[in-house]
Amino acid sequence: MKIYFDGCSMTRGGLFLGKNWETDRWSKILCDKLGAEEYNYADGGGSNQRILRQLTTHNIKDYDLAIIQLTMPERLEYHDGNIFQKISPSISLNSKKINNLNWFWNTYYKQVYHDAYGDAMEKMVYDSVKCICAVNKVPLVLMSGWHDTKLSYDLMITSKIFDGKYDPVGGTRPHYDAHPDVLSQPFIADDIINFINITSVL
Repeated sequence: MKIYFDGCSMTRGGLFLGKNWETDRWSKILCDKLGAEEYNYADGGGSNQRILRQLTTHNIKDYDLAIIQLTMPERLEYHDGNIFQKISPSISLNSKKINNLNWFWNTYYKQVYHDAYGDAMEKMVYDSVKCICAVNKVPLVLMSGWHDTKLSYDLMITSKIFDGKYDPVGGTRPHYDAHPDVLSQPFIADDIINFINITSVL
């Protein structure tokens, strides 16, 4: 069985899980438990638009199951002429990350962007992901890592449900990392397996 994964850092994992993050992340644990092949296309800081674009550029029919995690709606992406670039309110404050276009994105987030737009875009991606998987007859588990979503998801991955962790910053004051910690990863995998079994997704 081949499983397609996409999402943000909640699905990709990263160094917040330690040096063995690729084997300790919930998608790998889930695949090991199901005897499945893991195809994880998630990207830290990625947007819902990116997730939808990825789904339309991969042949979803090649997979037996899709597990997709949407993220906070204010994240966007743009093409700089060479590659797609991630953008969010936090990235817009750092001009080095966005080729000195921070003036534009700061203006965008302060004067143009509205939560109603973000909610509408989230709903558009939410419905599109469901429709693409349905028309291709690929079972879907649709999740979110956005704690303020107004939509109904199969499962949620947030720090309100799974523990984050406190890490030392500069060796002195603690810094809270809201990503589910390494101890939470097996629980996320088990929750998805339980959902699959209860709902007969497969």
